[in-house]
Amino acid sequence: MQPVAATAADRQPPEQCVWGDPVTQHDRWVAHNPADQVGHLERTVVFASSGDGCLPSAANPDLSSPGACQKANLLDPSKAGSIFTEWGVRQQNASFRDKVTTDRVTHACAARKFDFYSPGVHDWPYWLRELRLFLGWAHGTLHVL
Repeated sequence: MQPVAATAADRQPPEQCVWGDPVTQHDRWVAHNPADQVGHLERTVVFASSGDGCLPSAANPDLSSPGACQKANLLDPSKAGSIFTEWGVRQQNASFRDKVTTDRVTHACAARKFDFYSPGVHDWPYWLRELRLFLGWAHGTLHVL
């Protein structure tokens, strides 16, 4: 059985986690977490997007989790990794968006766009779609590219 720290955050053993053990190196995790550092991001441009972990379907009502997608038969077991990765990314992006929009820090200095779409899994077709969206947004909003 793995220790609690090994199953937290990115679900990797502590020596394989991005910023070390999330419990014993909590300060390092906080220092690298954009939601914890929102007060320092006033001039930072942000574009974040995520799917919902569901596969395309005319019946997809923007379900709230892969579990709900499975009940609606909108999952492909061969894409389980990309489904749950995308759902995790969506939770992280939503948490960051909520922190940015509710924090007392003034965020009018930088452009921000959050695109939460349905359906969508962690897969090339969705990345390419979002890349096109980002490039259009960057060109129109930031006058670059």
